[in-house]
Amino acid sequence: MNDGRKKKPVIFFLGLAGSGKDTQAEILVRKYKFDVINSGAILRSITGSITKLKNGSREEYEVKEIKKIMNKGGLVPTLTIVSRWLGPLLEIIRNQKRHKGIMFTGSPRKIAEAWLLHEFFLNWPDAKKNFEVAPVEVKISEREVFRRILARKQCEKCKKIFLAEDSKFLKNCNVCGGRLIRRKDDTHSSVLARIREYKKYTAPVIRYFKGLKKLRIVNGEQTVEKVHKDVVKTLGL
Repeated sequence: MNDGRKKKPVIFFLGLAGSGKDTQAEILVRKYKFDVINSGAILRSITGSITKLKNGSREEYEVKEIKKIMNKGGLVPTLTIVSRWLGPLLEIIRNQKRHKGIMFTGSPRKIAEAWLLHEFFLNWPDAKKNFEVAPVEVKISEREVFRRILARKQCEKCKKIFLAEDSKFLKNCNVCGGRLIRRKDDTHSSVLARIREYKKYTAPVIRYFKGLKKLRIVNGEQTVEKVHKDVVKTLGL
């Protein structure tokens, strides 16, 4: 990372489904050792703990409701997910000298999440002093979304996603050896639904940061390596 950088980046990727956001996040985390706040992993951990909770407790009720939302493919309310960020976020900021930057994955997906995250880094003294919000849009066309999603595969065991180009000559996962399969929800109608969801929820987030002149944009219709180079350049890493 550039030693002359005054503030550490708080990175999150925005874009349509299939744009390669998670792939780019994984590459940066491996390369620069950023701390990860993964909303999806947090929620899966919460819902997986339901058997350990006291029957009839507030915690059990909350987890059951979160599970209902997730099972229907809905977005968990902003207050619920943001409250789960705060502990890990404060721990990183409190010990900021040990940390190189923060990578958010799975969030912010709605304008309220984006505003609360940005507002925190504008007003929390140590966050404002040492960190800088750095959103990156990975831009691809809707046509490319269909091409990628309808051709991609997923590892049956570890759930790693393989794009068409990656899985062309593979029958098994190169991480755990699991069988590569088509995801049941990778259908034409589900892709349309994801595009509608993007326009409703994520597009306003992109407009918000673009209006603040904080949005970085990279062309996602390139090889993973070329997209990565553009990401590194636009973030000044």
